[in-house]
Amino acid sequence: MDELAPSGIRKVNEKALAMERAGETVIHFELGRPDFDTPEYIKKACIADIEKGDVFYTSNFGTMELREAIAWKLKTQNNIDYKPSEIIVSVGLSEAVFDVMTAILDEGDEILVPNPGWLNYLNVPKLLGATPITYTLKEVNDYQIDLDEIRAKVTPRTKAMVLITPSNPTGGVLAENVLKELAEIAIKNDIMVISDEVYERLLYDDAKHISIASLPGMKERTITLNGFSKAYSMTGWRLGYAACNEDIVKTVNKLHQHVVTCATSVGHFLRTVQYMPVCFAPCSCVCSRLISPSVSSWHKQDNTSICQSGEHIQHRTPYNS
Repeated sequence: MDELAPSGIRKVNEKALAMERAGETVIHFELGRPDFDTPEYIKKACIADIEKGDVFYTSNFGTMELREAIAWKLKTQNNIDYKPSEIIVSVGLSEAVFDVMTAILDEGDEILVPNPGWLNYLNVPKLLGATPITYTLKEVNDYQIDLDEIRAKVTPRTKAMVLITPSNPTGGVLAENVLKELAEIAIKNDIMVISDEVYERLLYDDAKHISIASLPGMKERTITLNGFSKAYSMTGWRLGYAACNEDIVKTVNKLHQHVVTCATSVGHFLRTVQYMPVCFAPCSCVCSRLISPSVSSWHKQDNTSICQSGEHIQHRTPYNS
């Protein structure tokens, strides 16, 4: 546990909450949370489920209806052909990250992790006795991955590689040519890919999201992680999922069923996810509401950049926590 660093983001959030309790007005830039409410049609569907008594345990894997809907979504929107049996519903994407890494990493393994990146991808491997090897995301490269750096850092102990696209926190979206090169590296070196795609719908300008599992030869070696927190502003509902081959799903479930039993049943009305719009619009995120002459001026004066994706306005500072 000494290797497990506390979250600097959560530390700032706790301070912000204390300021709010004291009566101060706080604008939250610390958490990865959209600033719009969960859409009304989702809340009403949830209330209807509660009123008709859908409030009990589900299958450890999640309801079949929800997994079928997620498989439909991944097929029609991401061009990945997953079966419901290749999907497990988790208590947010955070739990999926922990369970998936526990399933595939052994002590002494190495895993390539982006820097800057989400702290969980550094902490969980350490907790498991594996070693996170960071690769850099730089503005000069439009936050694309330096493929030569990846090749140089692959060793016989490299078990997996983490991709966060669209990126948390840079907002960069990995280009198709970069993903194809990464796929070649993964196949050549027999590396698993953990692809965090939870920000896929928060895109700006002409940015296009591509799932690496949709590329030839990659579905069988990719674990696609996603959820409902960002696209539908459901961060407190705690619903995420992992899509991967059935053997990994079964291994993940061994931990999942003993730790949380199942994801919350309230919200499994999302079996109707196929009726949700492809893109939630208007997307009233912080960035889309703050792009203005004043922000452009701030951008020039204070090393702040508006990126391709995400609800964060990025400030160029070194990533340490």
